[in-house]
Amino acid sequence: MTCVLLPTVTVGREGNRCAATAKLAKKHELFNATLVTITFYINNRSFEIWRMTVGIVFSNGLEAILLGDEVLSVASADGTTEDTVTKLGTFDHSNYHGGIVGAGEGNMAIGGILKFSTRQTHENGAVIATHDLDELVKAVRDYAAKKLDADDDEWLMEKMNSARKKAATFPDEPERVKYFEAERVRIFQEYDEAKHQQMHSPPVLFLIAAYDGINKITRTFSIKGISVEEIHLPHHEIGNGAKAARLYFAESLQGIEPSNLTTPDLAFYTSCAFMKSTIEAGVGGTPRIVFAGEKQARNLDAAAVAALTNVCGYYLAGALTKDEALSFAKTIVQVTGEVKDDNLIRAEVENRAAGLCGKLKTTTHDIVSATLPLSVVYQRVNHNRS
Repeated sequence: MTCVLLPTVTVGREGNRCAATAKLAKKHELFNATLVTITFYINNRSFEIWRMTVGIVFSNGLEAILLGDEVLSVASADGTTEDTVTKLGTFDHSNYHGGIVGAGEGNMAIGGILKFSTRQTHENGAVIATHDLDELVKAVRDYAAKKLDADDDEWLMEKMNSARKKAATFPDEPERVKYFEAERVRIFQEYDEAKHQQMHSPPVLFLIAAYDGINKITRTFSIKGISVEEIHLPHHEIGNGAKAARLYFAESLQGIEPSNLTTPDLAFYTSCAFMKSTIEAGVGGTPRIVFAGEKQARNLDAAAVAALTNVCGYYLAGALTKDEALSFAKTIVQVTGEVKDDNLIRAEVENRAAGLCGKLKTTTHDIVSATLPLSVVYQRVNHNRS
């Protein structure tokens, strides 16, 4: 089976932790395991700090949808290049199928974590039992914890080395010693405060949702710092846009039993939640969607995602009825599930989108090329009404 993971951005420590950069892995690496194959497409560059903008999981108990976004305009180490980074990957195993969304510092480690769990070996050569979902999640948590400690140690070493270099510029020995001792105390105070924050207010590093073939249900996990929390609610949100997305679910799901929702329903509500999240500051990257079900985890075609989210945006702006938007979501899910060729999928998506262009007073290209922020959709709708 195959899992495709797109590149993630490297992220430095928040709070008192200084911004750090780390080089990504070599451009193309292929890792093979007994039951899983993961292909990485990674740019060989260093990136500056970036945070998760939004990540959403919504499940009916037998299927789950994960939505993560990619952000454009990430500066490279030399300050001259902009790149697109994706924070969402998928995995397929004989006993589980799902996806993982990286947030905050987790972006720096997501490739290594999946590499680690896929190869199914510790550094000492012992085999990790990742043949069930719980063991996979534990492996991700263990590696994340180890990565955090390694980052902390690296930060501490960099700060101490910098203090030594500065102290060496003092010509007087007593002044050198006094300066270095003061810096040492300050550095360790920052270090202890950061570790305390990490322990008591841990950042969300990963959101994992998958179909558990052993228990015959979908399950969601949040990895926060060195701890794992299994989420038993039907939806969960992380990142800057989490509040707006969560509020949308709270309002729109009143009187609705999530277990009765179909795959198109999940796609519709998740897309609407994402569009709502774009009103938050710093949210508005290109969304990517993964379906996790009993047979496989699959990525939704980019044109299909753009069309689906835009149509949901027009629904939220009052230009389409709920039935019209749900019908379009059903079409998208059906087309992407039945057609395997990307060009044919895009052609079919464009064909279906064309049927809405007259009412929306827009073009097929505008609907399928890129997701518009909800504020822009409102602006267009209101302009067309005036």
